[in-house]
Amino acid sequence: MSKFDIEKELQLSLIEEMMKIFYLQLMNPHADHKLPLFLTESSAKEYGHIYKNVGAPPSLDQLDTYTEEAYIPAGSDVSIIKHSRYSPANFHSHDFFEILCVLHGSCTNYISSHTLEMKEGDICIIAPKTLHSLRAYQDDFVGFNLLLRSSTFDKAFFGTLAEKDILASFFSKTLYGTDIEESYILFHTLGDEELKGYIIMVLEEYFGTRSYKERMLNSILNMFFITLLRNHEKAAITPHPEGKEPDKKIISILNYIQNNYKTVSMPELSTKFNYSERHITRLLKEYTGDTFLEILQRTRIQKAANLLTNPDLTIQDIIELIGYTDISHFYRVFRKYYHMTPIQYRENSLP
Repeated sequence: MSKFDIEKELQLSLIEEMMKIFYLQLMNPHADHKLPLFLTESSAKEYGHIYKNVGAPPSLDQLDTYTEEAYIPAGSDVSIIKHSRYSPANFHSHDFFEILCVLHGSCTNYISSHTLEMKEGDICIIAPKTLHSLRAYQDDFVGFNLLLRSSTFDKAFFGTLAEKDILASFFSKTLYGTDIEESYILFHTLGDEELKGYIIMVLEEYFGTRSYKERMLNSILNMFFITLLRNHEKAAITPHPEGKEPDKKIISILNYIQNNYKTVSMPELSTKFNYSERHITRLLKEYTGDTFLEILQRTRIQKAANLLTNPDLTIQDIIELIGYTDISHFYRVFRKYYHMTPIQYRENSLP
């Protein structure tokens, strides 16, 4: 039986009660504050005194930057912090991954120049070095920050995507791209109870004292990411590389190409997603840097490379399976990507 009690989590802690009092003194509670709360030097010191008086460490929003060493204990892969309501919404960044899970209520997540309104069930993966801030000035908000080392996130998240070449490449560029200031992936899970169950399992394991804690946490996190991607991958929202309003269909378009690489065409995509061919062409180029044909070609060749590890398939079988009809063209394209012939690739990959 779950030990997680949402009613207990909704109760304000002593530090939250103190910060709420100070917040109400500092801000007009009836005003429509649409920006993060920027602290003056004196008010920042006052918040610092609150933390010091109750013997609590600073929350994430109390600092400008922080590191794995400061927030993830040595020998651990993950740290979990419950977000303190009414804490100042200061912009900050870090060198690890943060997964914000909203279990109750709503909040405003500011990422660089964009505003993400999040509600119960929403999950946001925030990449290292991304400037962000969280505004949660309501009693009924309950949110937890899962802090993961980059190496741990890579194994859990991208390990799940190993067979999905287009999406693995796209998500990798989204979260690690050097030319992207707003690196995040937002999932609106619509109260997915299965996913919520894994989040609660992570919390109970982390705050518990049972043996093999670290190994169990890593196992549950793997299940969490598998469930997240299995149930909500197509609805993921990522930032537009040029800072424009994110397109909510781009993940679905890439996923459709991935699943239908053998026969998919641009007219088919246009009909399927109710976008003009010109619009899809522009979206693909903006988000991936490649044209539709380049994406399709790379997907087919990567699939061919995977199939070449199966010695029971002939080269001709593989060519037909990936949707090519011209053998000479296939050989040229394969050499372009792997700098060797399919036969040489097979010889190098087989034991």
